Amino acid sequence: MNQVINKPIFYVIAGVSTLILLTYFFFDPELFSFFPSCPFHQLSGLDCPGCGSQRAFHSLLQGEILKAADYNLLFVLSVIIFVPYGICQLVSLVTPQKISLEVFNTFLNPKLIFSICLIFWILRNIPIKPFTYLAA
Repeated sequence: MNQVINKPIFYVIAGVSTLILLTYFFFDPELFSFFPSCPFHQLSGLDCPGCGSQRAFHSLLQGEILKAADYNLLFVLSVIIFVPYGICQLVSLVTPQKISLEVFNTFLNPKLIFSICLIFWILRNIPIKPFTYLAA
C-alpha cells in the first residue's frame, strides 16, 4: 500500500512552490537581476539546454506560449510532459490511491531524457538556420 505523505511536509512543499510561482509570475527574469544567470553561458557564450527557461517559465505563467517557446522550446515541451506526471505523483503522495500513467513509465527513461537534452544542446548552438531558432 502507498504511504501517504506527512501533512507538514506537504504544506512546506506547497508553500515553497506557491512562492516560486508567484515570484516568476510577478517578476520578469529579463528585467530583474536577482534571478540566477547561467554560468555556462557566461563562460562560453553558448546556450546550455536550460538557457532561457526562467524567461520561458515567466512567459508561460503570463499565458504567452509562443514567446515561451521562443525562449526555450525544450522547456515548454517538458512542461507539457512533466506537469501531468508531477500531478499524478502528488496525488499518489497525498492520497492512498496510486495513480500511474503507462506513458510516463516508458517515456520518462533517464537515458532518453539525457539524449534529448544533449541533442537540443548541440542543435541550439549551431549558428545556421533553422537551428538559430532554438537559441535563447
